[in-house]
Amino acid sequence: MAMVRPFQFIGDINQKKDFWKLAVRVKDKWAIVKDQKEHLEVVIVDAKGDDIHVVIPTEYKAMYDLILKENNTYTLSNFQVGTNDLLFKASYHKYRLKWTGGTTAVDVNVHNIPIQY
Repeated sequence: MAMVRPFQFIGDINQKKDFWKLAVRVKDKWAIVKDQKEHLEVVIVDAKGDDIHVVIPTEYKAMYDLILKENNTYTLSNFQVGTNDLLFKASYHKYRLKWTGGTTAVDVNVHNIPIQY
C-alpha cells in the first residue's frame, strides 16, 4: 500500500524543504517578457484563503500555459522556495515559489476551493 502524503497549506510554506503538496486554485495568471524571453507568473490560493506567487520559467511556460487555467483547481507538488523579494508583489506571502523540472500539476478540478478568494 502506497503512503499518501497529506496536503499542506500555503501558510505553512517555508524554506526548510522544497517538497510541498498543495491543493490550490489558480487565482490569476499572466505572462512576462524579460530580456526577449517570456515566462509565466501565477497566484495560487488554498482552501484557507492564503495565496502565494509562483514563477514558471521560460522552459516550462509553453506546456503549463496550456495546463494551468484561471479558476481551475490542481494538486501542485515540488517547488523551489525563495524569498518574496520582488519589487512588484503579486502576493504578500513571505515566500514565493519557482516551478522546476520536478514540479507537477495534477487532479484538475477535484478540489473544493471557493472562487471568492
